[in-house]
Order: sequence, then structure tokens, then C-alpha cells
Amino acid sequence: MLAHRVTRPGQTTPALPHPGVETGLGVLRPTLARAAGQVADAAISWMTPHGYVQDTLLPAMAEGAAEAGRPVPRLVTVVHAAVNRPHRSPYRLAYTAARAHLAGPHYSDMLRRAGLRVHHSHPTIGARALVDAGVFLYGTAQEIAAGLAEYDRAGVDEVVVNVAGVYSDHGREDAVRDLQDILTAYREAEN
Repeated sequence: MLAHRVTRPGQTTPALPHPGVETGLGVLRPTLARAAGQVADAAISWMTPHGYVQDTLLPAMAEGAAEAGRPVPRLVTVVHAAVNRPHRSPYRLAYTAARAHLAGPHYSDMLRRAGLRVHHSHPTIGARALVDAGVFLYGTAQEIAAGLAEYDRAGVDEVVVNVAGVYSDHGREDAVRDLQDILTAYREAEN
């Protein structure tokens, strides 16, 4: 049975306990970063180089927050990564993980603003650029942990490690093993 409660004008519904609700806004370029600063609790970026985050997104978020007289939102960044293991190609993993985004003009524009040579009509070349520029982190777990630390130094509040390329090409067990190794290396580097 489905119950529906109708309220009359001026009548309020009773307060129910619930987890906090936050507003997040995806950001790639300065205009949306500024908008996130004005209205969001969190801004979420994807495939954004740490230097671009520091030099472009965070200042735009701070500007928007100042205009609205509110605190700068948290910045959450999704970073693709894969541990260097036998029979893996970093370029193939980057392509598998990011080809749909690399084919999007808005992602290509953001990456070009960040100094990468990419074009949405050539996602394979874009995948190479991601690896070569260290946007797709590939190497030992310790090297990846060092790359993640760059995002911390750039001012990112939370990093989401994305192993989608490994998952798609090598399966769940390998993806979980990569995550475990990367997170262990990151924790060890923090201490």
C-alpha cells in the first residue's frame, strides 16, 4: 500500500531524521567553478591536472564564494590510475577508462586549457597525453601515491581514485588489488 500525505497551504510536514544533504556541482572550466563557489557545498572535477586545479579552478571557486559571501566549497577530484604490472599498457588503460570523456569537446577544451595537446576527434592521442602528462597516474603504487599527493598540495580536499581502465581490461580482482596497493602506499607516505 502506498501512503500519501497531503498538506494544506501553511501546513508543514513533520521533521524526519535524515542524513545531511549537500549540493555538488561538476566543474571543468572556470565558469562552472565560479558558479560552484556561489552555490555548492562541493565541486567535483574529473581528469583535471593538479596544476589546473590549483591555478584555474580553485581561484574561480574562491571568486564565486567571495561574491556570494559564503565559504569556498570542498573540491573533490576523480583521478584515473593503474599500477604498472606485466601485460599492461598505460595508454590502452587510459583510453579504456577515459575514451568517452576524451571524445567530449568540453573535456578536450579543459585539457587544452591545462596545457595538454588533445582534440576530441582523436581520443587515442588524448589518452597518450593523459599518461604522458601524469593526469592518468601509472607506475608503482608509491609513484601513484606521490602523484595523488600533488592533488593534496594543489588544494584538493578529496581524491577519488578511479581504476576503471584496469577493471574493464583486467577484471575486478586486478582493480581491487590496484586500489589496495595504491591506498596502502598513500597511507605509508603520509606517515
